[in-house]
Amino acid sequence: MSQERKNPLLTRARWLLAAMLTVIVIFVGRLTYLQFIKSEEYRLLSEENFLEQRRIPPLRGRILARDGTVLAENRIALSAGLACGARAT
Repeated sequence: MSQERKNPLLTRARWLLAAMLTVIVIFVGRLTYLQFIKSEEYRLLSEENFLEQRRIPPLRGRILARDGTVLAENRIALSAGLACGARAT
């Protein structure tokens, strides 16, 4: 009898090791591709979009009750104050 027929656990361990090494080689290959071959393309994309500024106005609106009556709405509010009396210097 051969050694592999005597110990099926050893055969499974070898297949598992081969599968793990294959996955590691694929990951390292992809990392190398992205890091060295595509790095300039991704650097340019990054520089183009990191300073984009957009002004997004806040959503405002009326606050309604369950029955549809307006509880609060937006309008311009002005306030003025008057200070009377002697000024402290």
